[in-house]
Amino acid sequence: PKPAVDWYTKAAKSLSRMYLNNEWGDCVFAGKGHNLGVWSANDPDSGPEIEATDKEILDQYLAYTGGRDNGAVIFQVLDYMVQKGFLAGGKRYKLDGYVSADWRSKELTQIGIDLFGCGSIGINLPSAWTSEAVWDVTNTRIVGGHDVSPVGYGANVLGTTADGVVVSSWGRLYLITWRAWTSSNWLDELYFMVPSFLWTGLDQRAPSGVDLTTLKAHLKAIGGGVV
Repeated sequence: PKPAVDWYTKAAKSLSRMYLNNEWGDCVFAGKGHNLGVWSANDPDSGPEIEATDKEILDQYLAYTGGRDNGAVIFQVLDYMVQKGFLAGGKRYKLDGYVSADWRSKELTQIGIDLFGCGSIGINLPSAWTSEAVWDVTNTRIVGGHDVSPVGYGANVLGTTADGVVVSSWGRLYLITWRAWTSSNWLDELYFMVPSFLWTGLDQRAPSGVDLTTLKAHLKAIGGGVV
């Protein structure tokens, strides 16, 4: 893996959006809005950086929950994005697919972020992380579930001396240390996604070098039992 990866700087505009997560428990939908911003901002032939409106995020969230503010299940929202797409900026964007990954592997985490730009993680959120810029090992109580997007990693980033994963949440960036990230005490799921157009754009090649056409062919071979 590369020693550091930064997909967040170019996406600063969209990552600064709270998407109403300070008022509603819509973190999964807000996180997907951040994902779209990262993919589009870093791939020039995908078009301009995408920003959803607060109304688009909230309407989709409430449609998913049946009007109740009771949160969302990450993989179910990803299935929704594969099947129907995600509305942002007046357009609907689908995923070609997604995969779960083992966050307890530092190497796998680094490679996944490097190749696919960003991801989605589910956290049992400790109270300390609601007020600290660096999310490290803590014995504070769990205050609820949360979804954030890993958008890079490295040491001495975001004005800190820590080494870990950069994540977007609540309209700003935080850093999760590797010892907290690779533990099973807080993180409990990690997904990497491939959008149908964003990130790979007109040339079907991501800024990380991922060739979408070849990737699809390999997945078809695996799914068909050839491998």
